[in-house]
Amino acid sequence: MYWKVSAIDVNDNELSSSQTRQFTKTSPAVETLTPTAGAQVAGTTPFRWSAQAYAGQYELEVSRNDALFSSANRLFLTKAWTTAYTWTKPIPVSDSPYYYRVRRLDSAGNPGAWSAPVQFRVVAEPVRLTAPASESVQLPNGPSFAWEPVAGAATYLLDVRDSAGKAVASVATPATGYTPFVSLADGRYSWSVTARANDGTAMAAPTQDTFTVDASLVAGRKPVIGMDTEQPQVGSTLSVAPLSWNRPGVTETHQWLRDGAPIKGATSTRYVATAADHEKAISVRVTGALASYTTAVETSNEVRIGAGGTVIASAPPTVTGKAAVGQKLGSTAGSWPAGTKVTYQWLRNGSPVAAPPAGASTCRWPTPRRRSRCGSRAPCRACVTAPAPPRRSASRRRPRARRWACRGQR
Repeated sequence: MYWKVSAIDVNDNELSSSQTRQFTKTSPAVETLTPTAGAQVAGTTPFRWSAQAYAGQYELEVSRNDALFSSANRLFLTKAWTTAYTWTKPIPVSDSPYYYRVRRLDSAGNPGAWSAPVQFRVVAEPVRLTAPASESVQLPNGPSFAWEPVAGAATYLLDVRDSAGKAVASVATPATGYTPFVSLADGRYSWSVTARANDGTAMAAPTQDTFTVDASLVAGRKPVIGMDTEQPQVGSTLSVAPLSWNRPGVTETHQWLRDGAPIKGATSTRYVATAADHEKAISVRVTGALASYTTAVETSNEVRIGAGGTVIASAPPTVTGKAAVGQKLGSTAGSWPAGTKVTYQWLRNGSPVAAPPAGASTCRWPTPRRRSRCGSRAPCRACVTAPAPPRRSASRRRPRARRWACRGQR
């Protein structure tokens, strides 16, 4: 603009004028506030500046590593009615700096001077994980994942993987926590959370951590066999008490074993030793089970079953002779404890045959005429008695006859 001063007399005549001079009318540049020069900020950081008089709007421009603000490197150019602005999406993390500047627009839309370029950098704002704690031990149905919110994040991507790298859970959620609907197996796990913008892009690299799941069931001790007699013997009632476990609610099942092999039908906490257990090692296997946990198996000590007051043959009786009509059959007595009295009873298809003469240990196969009365088998039974055993404090028994059956194949 130009200006000069002229003198006017009383008759309104222009007298001499001063020398013409010029000046330029400009408004001061906008003062930027944040980000400050050289600052490292998150991609969602707001831009702020000082207000100016007579400003109608403000214009904000951000460029990628270009202090000259060429259109090729422009990130965005926008107008704002206030003295602060946040872009509609996070500014990408970059190793190169960004520049921004601001200028005033008056009410007529005339622009003022740009502010000086301000350099800043956008760095990753990591998600801060809060639970489970790093390297902690978790229950299989217990891990609940939680993290702190990230400014500007629309959703979070949770990823959980086992030690083999297999994905166990991969969930996008707007919340800052998540609990899986399935139990986790025993082992070591890694988990990560990624903050994401409205368009689904990652705002920063994922934050990772690890934890361990303990799904084991551990008994406080081995099972111990109890009994109702002084020594384990045929007829003794063996029992096992419930175990104490490292987790509440464990369900136990039982299997009694004879020389390590399962005894058919013996699946309760009590078992009565039979003649088949004589001189055998009896033990019990206890299995503990709990939903979501690894099944545990504990086996008791072994007890060897004695005869007690029962007469036990060390070798069974056997039928001798030819199994043919009209042929004579015989029988051995077997081997019995000293002092045992042996008697005999022949059987036909399990039913007693008319007794042979006293003391006889043979019988004759039926004749053809009577063959219809004869089955396919001609067994015999040796009946033995023994003196009463000494009385014991744990069990008192009267002497009684013991029986052993043997069969001869036709």
